[in-house]
Amino acid sequence: MTNKKGILVLIISILILGLIYYFLPERIPVLFWLTGNYLYAPREFVFAFAIIPYVVYKTWWS
Repeated sequence: MTNKKGILVLIISILILGLIYYFLPERIPVLFWLTGNYLYAPREFVFAFAIIPYVVYKTWWS
């Protein structure tokens, strides 16, 4: 049962990020230098953060 809850947490986080995806600009600044330059990533980069709630769930509640 715990594994099913973990998969559910992962699916919900992907769905929420999928809804947020359409409101993001094409490029997202991900790194700010002291000189004022930015390092940009495509907006698909946001899906890399879908794993964070799953890892937190597995670490604390499993």
